[in-house]
Parts: sequence; C-alpha cells; structure tokens
Amino acid sequence: MFDRGWRLEPNFTFIRRHRSARKYLPWHIDADAAGIINATDYCINTWLPLDPVGDVLPSLELIPGSNKTMRDVPSMEGSEKSRSDEWVKANVGGDSWIPHAVPGDAILFDHWTLHRTQRIEQENAARTSCEFRFVRVS
Repeated sequence: MFDRGWRLEPNFTFIRRHRSARKYLPWHIDADAAGIINATDYCINTWLPLDPVGDVLPSLELIPGSNKTMRDVPSMEGSEKSRSDEWVKANVGGDSWIPHAVPGDAILFDHWTLHRTQRIEQENAARTSCEFRFVRVS
C-alpha cells in the first residue's frame, strides 16, 4: 500500500496511554486535530493497540465512509477540534464501528475519517496504543 511516495510523519507519531475516561478523545478528524493538511491531501493513520481492546478496554470508534463527507466540511479553527454526538448524527449519520483488536493488529484509516475513543463504562480502563501517521509526498 505504501510505495516510495509515502513517508512516516514523525511529528504526529507517538505512543498514547489513556488512563481515565476523562481523557478519552471525542469525535474528531485528524485533518483538524493533528493539523496534517499540508502539501498533501493523503494521510493514513495506522493505529496499533498494545492491549486487547473493544471489550474491557476502550478501542477506537470509527464511522466508516465518513471521510467522504468530512472532506467537504470546513476545517475547525481555534483550539477546539472535536464534534459533538449531535453534530455527527445530524451531519454524517451512519453506524459506527468498534474494532475488537489485540496486540499485533493494525487499524488503518485516513485523516478525514471521524473517530473517537470508544466509550466504556469503566472510569479507569487504561489502554496503550501506538499511532503512526504516513503522508504521501509525491
């Protein structure tokens, strides 16, 4: 999938540890949140859980196909880059997908895809994941 025109974007590649539901990320797109709109319109997020997720520990929650809609929605300005549940239902719709994944799995999606941290009832459900972003430069 990644030919010579792709490169790792080190400024937006990291390990993230969620320790509390208060720190869960709301609905967002990486084109806004990570600010990876530059000379390219192509960015792929490769998300790798380091813990089993989707049941006891929170996974991602994505809206498949939302990238087609979000590509035409103006970028959010300022520091607030999230979208409310109500906005997502009214403007995007569609069913969300929560991947059940274990260490060694990889979830790939582009930077226009709406996603958030899966909502889990457990307040202190900690999980760790790696995020690698690749951008097309040519």
